[in-house]
Amino acid sequence: MGFKRPLVRLGLYYVFFLLVNNTELRISVGIIAAIIICCSYYNLKHAIIYDVELGIISQMRKYNVLALCYAALTLLEYIGQYGGILPLYIITGVLNGIVAAVMIPVLKEGFDKWII
Repeated sequence: MGFKRPLVRLGLYYVFFLLVNNTELRISVGIIAAIIICCSYYNLKHAIIYDVELGIISQMRKYNVLALCYAALTLLEYIGQYGGILPLYIITGVLNGIVAAVMIPVLKEGFDKWII
């Protein structure tokens, strides 16, 4: 999965062990980051290869790409928040809101085509 990639491990190590000084925050944010990375695997997979047998149609590709952007922005938001980088935290928070607002109509469009 995503943890086998050395760059992902190195990035997680840098963020959660060098930027964060509180042990409880390291553990909680590390768990959240692990969950986000594992969930992003399926979004990446279905953005590249859609699966008709499981009901993942090509119309949901836009949603999967937006979900990947949302996950990446969420991780960057954690880096900004717990690393003390206020501009990064504010910018990623605003971008996260924009991506979430764009995701809703895209998801509805894909869902409507999935039903028909």
